[in-house]
Amino acid sequence: MKNLVKLSFVASLLVASSLNAHKGAFVGFEGGYNNFSLSLETKGSSSEKFDASKSNFGLGIKGGYSFGEFRVYGAYEYISKIKHNKEKNQMDATIHEIYLGADWTPEIATDLRAVIGAYTGSSIIHGGVKINKDSQRGTIDYTVAGWLIGAKLGLEYIVADHHGIEVGMKYNYTEFSNFNDDQKFTIDDITNKNLKAYLGYSYYF
Repeated sequence: MKNLVKLSFVASLLVASSLNAHKGAFVGFEGGYNNFSLSLETKGSSSEKFDASKSNFGLGIKGGYSFGEFRVYGAYEYISKIKHNKEKNQMDATIHEIYLGADWTPEIATDLRAVIGAYTGSSIIHGGVKINKDSQRGTIDYTVAGWLIGAKLGLEYIVADHHGIEVGMKYNYTEFSNFNDDQKFTIDDITNKNLKAYLGYSYYF
């Protein structure tokens, strides 16, 4: 009887320890394969529209606090430079995303959690456009920011209580402010739609 009581006590401690391991601060990193559609239009003596659908990789870091089945966090992601050619014209862009998010993380099996979340923040594009037409020639270097909103769906597997391996899909949309330069060029109607597969790691303190 005493041994049974001892075993029950130890088991309850282990369960409590496992539950508490997923509560508190956490840090991590994330990598993703982005499939995005970037659109912009230049206006000067003539107009030129760019619609670039590209795929490339991005890396990010994150940190936040988990309440068990709910967590909040802040994150930064860097999406490597993309290039797009249209006839003699060229466009390139590098994207930075800074945002806050909240996830619902219910346990659906032992050490396995669903991840359902939303996030919002700022996206910054730095790039250049080269126009090489008979009616218009010039190079525009631009930096614009916009409001980002997104959603995510994934799974997180907990390893040895403190390590979380997460995989899933994200989608976000950003509409950017317009840009004017000294050469009387204007870049407007800048939008970005991004569907990405991601793999992440989190350490729970």
